[in-house]
Amino acid sequence: MMSRSRVFKLDKLIIRAHKTVNTNYNIWVQKNNQRSRNILKMLNITLRSIDKYEIPIIVIVRDFEMPTDSFSAYDRISDIIFINDNLDSYGKVEKMLNDDYFAARNFKGILIHELVHKRHWDAAKNLYNNSLGKYNNVEEAKMVIDASLVNYVKNQNCIDPSFLLNVSLDAYNGILFSNSINELVAEVEVDEAKILDKNLIKLIKEILSYGYNGKST
Repeated sequence: MMSRSRVFKLDKLIIRAHKTVNTNYNIWVQKNNQRSRNILKMLNITLRSIDKYEIPIIVIVRDFEMPTDSFSAYDRISDIIFINDNLDSYGKVEKMLNDDYFAARNFKGILIHELVHKRHWDAAKNLYNNSLGKYNNVEEAKMVIDASLVNYVKNQNCIDPSFLLNVSLDAYNGILFSNSINELVAEVEVDEAKILDKNLIKLIKEILSYGYNGKST
């Protein structure tokens, strides 16, 4: 199951993990225990049903070393998804998600949430890399592709203060505490079927399509 090891950085934490073998994905495990083996099986099964997004390196991390109350995390600098080893059964994950804080209802939803974060930043990188020096950095390029959505959210919030809560509490808190639409983008993609605002969906699709359909600005 295990092969060579390498070091990963998660926030300020240094993690040594081993590469798994006999899998079609680039998955690394910090601790070779039953939890990690269960999640590895879940990843191999679930990722096969996700063909819309590019799958980066995934690292399975011990629960107590993940950021507080974090099921998973995408690190945009290293382009890595970190998964909490507490998510070691489908039933357990569904129970963890039954408070409706997130749009995700299952393990697949958690993975899609993080993969959308990756796609969001990849779209910004696409714009930056093709801008011929127009933007100073990826963050500036991201502000450009996010601008229409940011303005739309501001306007809708003035009309209907529950606008973001209709998506999820995570989307609402992302704006309230971090002034960031990142969570909103991910949450809408996770459960698009429940979103009645088709303009919101359209704006998010446009953001995530930068560099994938020839669009630029």
